[in-house]
Amino acid sequence: MRSSLSIIIVTYNNQFQLADCLKSVFKNIERFGANIIIVDNDSQDKTLDILKKLVISHDNIFIIKNKAIILIFLCKKDLVYF
Repeated sequence: MRSSLSIIIVTYNNQFQLADCLKSVFKNIERFGANIIIVDNDSQDKTLDILKKLVISHDNIFIIKNKAIILIFLCKKDLVYF
C-alpha cells in the first residue's frame, strides 16, 4: 500500500506487549492508511514470529530485522543513529 504516512516502531523482546501496541496503532490509523515499519533489534523471544504472521495478513506492515540493537531517533527530519 502506498501511503504518505509511515509509523516506525522499534522493538526488542516485546512478544507480550506487541499485540496491544499494534491494536492501538491500527485503531488510530485506519483513516490514514499508514504504513507500519517495525524494526526488530534481534529479539530473542517470539517477537519476530508474531511479526512474520502479521505481515501475511497486512500489506502495510514491513519488518526490518537488525542483528544488533540500534536506536533510531527522529530529529527535525534527520535520522540519528546511536
